[in-house]
Amino acid sequence: MLPSSKRLNTKNVNDVIKDSQAKNFSSAIFSLRVKKNPKEQEQSRISVVISKKVEKKAVDRNKTRRRISGVLENFTAIKKGFINLIFVRKKALDLTPKDLRFEIEGLLRKAGLI
Repeated sequence: MLPSSKRLNTKNVNDVIKDSQAKNFSSAIFSLRVKKNPKEQEQSRISVVISKKVEKKAVDRNKTRRRISGVLENFTAIKKGFINLIFVRKKALDLTPKDLRFEIEGLLRKAGLI
């Protein structure tokens, strides 16, 4: 699980979703929404969002969120000063941790965060 210093709270998640300045990047598995943090020296924060359309049961959503957070812990070279939301699509549920890491790394590279 990501440490609380790298996670977003609910208020920040809603701000990023509603912000028109945030940029979107997507792949077949994930969608990434990136917003510049006003406190630029602060460490980048990440949150994983899984809707009820993707997983009906909260237990399954939390399990998937923990798997993805575990993969995100390994990325230490993410640029500072960004707020990131990762939206999960249904295809991510069947992937192995190795495949999840590959997809997330590709998306972060596409966004210019690593």
